[in-house]
Order: sequence, then C-alpha cells, then structure tokens
Amino acid sequence: MRHALTLPYDEFVLRGIKNNNLAALGLYRKLGFREISRRPVRFAKRAGFESYVSMSLSRGDAH
Repeated sequence: MRHALTLPYDEFVLRGIKNNNLAALGLYRKLGFREISRRPVRFAKRAGFESYVSMSLSRGDAH
C-alpha cells in the first residue's frame, strides 16, 4: 500500500470495503484515507456485514 501511495496520482479511491472489516478500515484511516460513502447491500446481514464503504485520499490530505 505504501508503494501504491507513491504513484503519481492526485487521488486514490478504495471501494467495496465491507463495513465489518475493521482491520482494513483502520489501516486505511491510519494512512490518511477518509470515508466518502457507504452503500447498503441487500441481504448482506446474512454474510455478516451491512454495507460497502468507499474511502478516498487526495494528495493534499496525505501525511
């Protein structure tokens, strides 16, 4: 992930992170990503989650 963040892009967007994947969400937040949306998924509770989270990191946001 650190290598990907060195690539010459102005913004990085991650989509489709399950809301119960706390390890991934924590890592992305630690790297400076911010949640931009949640998309509820019908019948996802059967699979143990409720929504997909999208996160974004703009070059100006990086620390």
